[in-house]
Amino acid sequence: MHFEKDFFSLDAEDIQRLITYNVSEDRHIEFKQQLPNSSDDEVKEFLADISAFANASGGMIIYGILEKDGIPHSIEGIGSDDFDREILRLENIVRSGVNPRINQLLFRCIDIREKKVILVLIPDSWSKPHVVNYKKRWRFYIRTSAGKHPMDIEEVRASMLQSSSLPERMRNFRDQRFDVVWGGVSPVPLAFDSPVVLHLIPFSSVYDSDLSQINFNVVTDNFHSIRPLKASVSHARYNLEGYLNYGNFDNEGKCSGYVQVFRNGIIESVDTSMLNPNRNLGKYVPSGLFGEELAEKIAIYLNFQKKIGVIPPIAVFLSLLNIQGFYLAVSQKLDPFEDHKYLLQRKSLLLPELIFEDYPTDVRVSLKPLFDTLWNAFGWDRSYYYSDEGAWTLSN
Repeated sequence: MHFEKDFFSLDAEDIQRLITYNVSEDRHIEFKQQLPNSSDDEVKEFLADISAFANASGGMIIYGILEKDGIPHSIEGIGSDDFDREILRLENIVRSGVNPRINQLLFRCIDIREKKVILVLIPDSWSKPHVVNYKKRWRFYIRTSAGKHPMDIEEVRASMLQSSSLPERMRNFRDQRFDVVWGGVSPVPLAFDSPVVLHLIPFSSVYDSDLSQINFNVVTDNFHSIRPLKASVSHARYNLEGYLNYGNFDNEGKCSGYVQVFRNGIIESVDTSMLNPNRNLGKYVPSGLFGEELAEKIAIYLNFQKKIGVIPPIAVFLSLLNIQGFYLAVSQKLDPFEDHKYLLQRKSLLLPELIFEDYPTDVRVSLKPLFDTLWNAFGWDRSYYYSDEGAWTLSN
């Protein structure tokens, strides 16, 4: 947009610069002198402004700025004794007056020469179109360079089609990567025949071509922490897709797995060592090791995506390729008679995506639906990594 800094690094000088350089309102920024009060007209106008940005490509509203013909003229500031309360009031208005909910709506208060301005950052929403639904007023708006206007039926239909295609586009990306992993053209030669493929795909990566919020420069400072599944990092390098981490090669010049960090924030992690058949135990998925590795590494990958500026939602895809005839091996504590040796009949297991609307506070607990589905595929009623109450118990 109009700032080189991220939203939480903006300061008084950045706001003053908008006035100094006569930065005009456009499709990404708007100036308002006062916050909306509680009157119906001002609440409706506020909801229209917010939803219009979300239905376009996102943007920012700055309150406390006097503008003339769209040009910021002076910093007037916001008169309030409790800015936290004001921000909470605005959040509640949006939460109750816009459907579906706008995720990642951000508010900030900045001090400028004993005056305060409030910034509202509206994302380019993945769940558009958003409708204003307030006191029997039901209307779609969109933002353009000339301001906001009500959307006509064709604009609403086009927005709905674009939004509904997101899951399909993410699955298409995953399937295309299978051709890379399984087709012998993976970033490093893979040692074994049954890969575990994990994808963390931000909605923004397939929805928005603007990658300005991604700080890819931090990748080299963190490469040792972005480890492949069940492996350490011995080598790292840039490649066409972004940045690649992998371990040591064996005597045949092959590697057990890698992590590919894409420039748009997608993370692909591939491992071939965990599903390597054992001469005595046969073909099996080691449930304990599998659960621990996935939970630990997904938490690491999400933390890294947060560092580089990826904005949720993020879809997690787990795929186990070439595992026909495998069973899920569990401890005798859970299956003392080994009567759950259901051999998978399908060639590969592509689990449904798990979507994180925001960064989870407890990644292991949040992964329960994913692990439940995995265990279901092998004949179990649920994942026994968790207690009956849903607490993570694998390490207990």
